[in-house]
Amino acid sequence: MQAHSLFFLVFLVSAAITVAGLHAGSAAELVAEKDCTCGGVTYKAGNEVRLAVSGGRAGKYPADFFNREGLTLVNHPDCMQQTKNGVSNLLEFPLVQGKKFTGGVPGPDRAIFSRFTTRFCGCTRHPNPNSGAVVACTWR
Repeated sequence: MQAHSLFFLVFLVSAAITVAGLHAGSAAELVAEKDCTCGGVTYKAGNEVRLAVSGGRAGKYPADFFNREGLTLVNHPDCMQQTKNGVSNLLEFPLVQGKKFTGGVPGPDRAIFSRFTTRFCGCTRHPNPNSGAVVACTWR
C-alpha cells in the first residue's frame, strides 16, 4: 500500500472515530493558556473555551471548519487546513459565555480545534449570521 493511500485510510478511520467531537480532557489541557476575544466579548480558556469542547455533540456541532476565508490560525502544522472527501481536519465549537452550548441556535463565536490532535487552533466570529462570512477573533 502506498504511503498516500495509508494516510488517507488513517484519516478516514480517525474522522469516523472523532465524528462526535474531541476528547475533552486532551482539548482542555491544550487550551489552558488561550483566552479568545470576539467582538469585544472575552471567553476564558479555563471556562468557556474548555466548556466548548467538553460537551460532545450538540445539534450540528462540532462541525467541520473549512477556513474558506483563509483566516490566520495558530501557527502549527495541526492547524493547517486539510480536507479529504469533504471531511476537514478542523472542527468548530460554539462559544457561549459562562456555559457550554447544549443545542439550539448558537451565538456568532466559535473555537477552532484540530480534529485529530485536539490542538487549539483559534477563534472565529460570524459577524452576520445570515451571510456565512467568518472573521478571525484574537486569542492569547
